[in-house]
Order: sequence, then structure tokens, then C-alpha cells
Amino acid sequence: MYFHYLFSVAQEGLKLTSSEKSIAARVREYVDEHYQEDIGRESLEEILYFDPDYTSRLFKKEMGVSFMTYVIQKRIREARRLLAHTNQPINRIAAWVGYENYSYFTRLFKREVGMTPAEYRAMKRSDRG
Repeated sequence: MYFHYLFSVAQEGLKLTSSEKSIAARVREYVDEHYQEDIGRESLEEILYFDPDYTSRLFKKEMGVSFMTYVIQKRIREARRLLAHTNQPINRIAAWVGYENYSYFTRLFKREVGMTPAEYRAMKRSDRG
């Protein structure tokens, strides 16, 4: 009898783990499609109808990074691509990836990449040579 109880509890735990993954996957897909928009933790409730704290914990548990870190990393990845492959002004790229504040974008970019957007673009251009 006790064994059956433990087995049913374990099965419920497995179901929860599966649903956690689907929640994190849905959040990741949303960010990948809407990173240019003004999204924050509050967006999580609008997307999934779950408490943002709960969703953030599930996301971090599966992805290994916080929701906002994932958003920043996605935006910086896209900015790097645009800097390397377009001639768009840096302030336009910053706005395109979701940062209206150019100074804030530059600080985040330098923190994540180790150089300013202008330095990154110059390096990529010299690499193409």
C-alpha cells in the first residue's frame, strides 16, 4: 500500500517536470519572437497566465539563466549579427533589438561582449579584411 502511494507521488513529480519544460520552452519561444518589444517579467503572466515568480523559477531551473538574462542574451546575439552584417547605425540597431536607451544598450553590450558595439563592428570589418 505504501509502495503504491510512493509510486503515485513519483509519477506526479514526473508530470510536473514535463510541464515545467513545456512552460520554459513556451517562454523561450515567446522571447525569441518578441525580443524587440518591451518585455519583462510581467510579460510572463500575460503569456502563460501563471505567476511571474513561479514562471521565472521554472525557466531558470530548466534554462540555467534567469528570464531577463535570457532576454538580454537574445538581444545581444541579434545585435552582434546586425553589427557584423549590416551598415545600420548603432543607435538604430539598439532600438531594433529592444533598447531605446543607447547608453544602456552600449553598457550591456560591453558587459556581455567585452567591447563596445563600435569596437565589435570594427573588429568584424577587419576580420573580413
